Amino acid sequence: MRQYDGGVPAGTYAETTYGYDRLDQLITVRDPAGNTWTNTYDRRGYLTSKADPDAGTTTFTYDDAGQIKTSVDGRGEVLHHTFDDLGRRTELRDDGPSGALRASWVYDTIANGQLTSSTRWIGSDAYTSAVTGYSDLYKPTGTTVIIPVVDGVLAGSYTTSTTYKVDGSPATTVLPGVGGLPAETITYSYSNTGNSTSMASGAATYVASTSYYWDGAVNERILGITANRRVRITHTLDEPTRRLKTLQVDTENGSTANSWDDRSTSEYTYDPAGNVTRIAGKTGGVQDQVECFQYDHLRRLTEAWTESTPSCQTPQRSGADPYWRTWTYDLSGNRQTQVDHGASGSTTSTSTYPVAGGGQPHTLTSVAHSGPGGSATDIYTYDSSGNTATRTIDGIDQIFTWDAEGKLAQVTRAGQNTNYIYDADGNRLLRKEPSATTLYLPDGTELRLGTGSTQPDGTRYYNHNNTTVGVRTITGLVRLAVDHHGTIELAFTDLTMTRRRSLPFGDPRGTQPSNWTGERGFVGGTKDATTDLTHLGAREYDPTTGRFLSVDPIMDLTDPQQMHGYAYSNNNPVTSSDPDGLIPDDCARVKCYDYTRDATAATPKPRRKIRAGR
Repeated sequence: MRQYDGGVPAGTYAETTYGYDRLDQLITVRDPAGNTWTNTYDRRGYLTSKADPDAGTTTFTYDDAGQIKTSVDGRGEVLHHTFDDLGRRTELRDDGPSGALRASWVYDTIANGQLTSSTRWIGSDAYTSAVTGYSDLYKPTGTTVIIPVVDGVLAGSYTTSTTYKVDGSPATTVLPGVGGLPAETITYSYSNTGNSTSMASGAATYVASTSYYWDGAVNERILGITANRRVRITHTLDEPTRRLKTLQVDTENGSTANSWDDRSTSEYTYDPAGNVTRIAGKTGGVQDQVECFQYDHLRRLTEAWTESTPSCQTPQRSGADPYWRTWTYDLSGNRQTQVDHGASGSTTSTSTYPVAGGGQPHTLTSVAHSGPGGSATDIYTYDSSGNTATRTIDGIDQIFTWDAEGKLAQVTRAGQNTNYIYDADGNRLLRKEPSATTLYLPDGTELRLGTGSTQPDGTRYYNHNNTTVGVRTITGLVRLAVDHHGTIELAFTDLTMTRRRSLPFGDPRGTQPSNWTGERGFVGGTKDATTDLTHLGAREYDPTTGRFLSVDPIMDLTDPQQMHGYAYSNNNPVTSSDPDGLIPDDCARVKCYDYTRDATAATPKPRRKIRAGR
């Protein structure tokens, strides 16, 4: 595959090559920088080993049914997988069939063919997610999360129940009263075409009405029902391309019902390839800043700045919360430099990596900063599976410990530990930092128990059609508006608006509000204050470097930039996003090709597959 620098297939290009054996099985991939991935198969065509330049060599064995029996990663960590007669996974153990139990799954006791429970085992402590029942359409009518006694005040059972309409759409959801939050029964309403139009409980009307375009895309959503206190969010789409043209947020006039005041408007402009080139912003109907973006021939963001007028011709630093940044990259997608053109001068951050074609070529080893504030160098090291092992930032050391499944288990900073526990399917369940322990429930409720406290404080997020529309704490409800990537940008307490801006890769932009509710940040991820990282689904993200701390478990063999494994959204964070840490969101929307998200969930047997687990 050749990627030409220009707009025609001639001249300079970068080449990615693919090698196949006599059975048409993919055996090698070589990127433009000379980095090579290698696969080995047995006589049945099953993948027995894969050599990744960053993650090392992973090997697999299989049972008689062709299901993964053991997997050994680049660190030598051995996982033993057990399946039942129907091919459903039942156990995950360390080392072998009699090793320590890591996770278990139970089926059929409530409904034939259906999951009963999944359990994460930490020694003898069981963290269980159980289904309490199923509807006639095999939809779960209730789920219970059980936390063991070792977690003290947070121990116990947390149950969420759901009823359904005849077509399987949720009719009601019952949320528990915990952490000072009220118990709620949320009721959903739908249009004649099955689109969700409203959601409300006895505590509040979260969404009063929703209108849709012909293709099911949301046009307008009104939050709240109280007169003169409502928030209206309007999405205007370009008809031919279905791209977002305008995102407008209004609040109802405080004295005149059904009259709306423009609070914030963002107007989007694109190039022919679909890259966002401009976001013109207005506050209170007055244009106060325009963000401008430029890209290279591989769609990587090379320059971003703000200005007061929408010309986007000359990079500058003006407008509200101004910034101007420039980036360069190497062939494989490693960020080489970032220049922050500040008010008092430019700060240049230069990154270094191992030599291409050698070991771990995409691992960041250092970042040297130089500017008006002086000079400093950040240092990074990695384990043999490509996970960040240590980093030194501003002279402060952090040590990262990863479990056998490749999940971040512990971060040590200044002699203090932050530990993480995940459910059986790898979703974050608990964060145990020095000052508090936070429990994350699947219904959007978070319980934070301060060290030495006897009662947790609750935070509950409300989602409508996968869009966050509100957050509740013991002090009340805050209505939320997100940007085109799901990053919460605006918060409304009655008619009072608070804005929080972000830079393209997710760093804070301008002065951040001190009264912001909740931990959710860039693209809806959880901001961890003790580590300065953002938890995005499967991985941990550092917005300062624009990189994840571990290798992407998915590899797109048709996209050398995604094959990089660490770069956020192929270094195109304005046009694309990666909220689950697995795959850029533009490909998730357009269904590029098949891909494997979990190499342990199914037998990795790629032939000419476009996407595969690493």
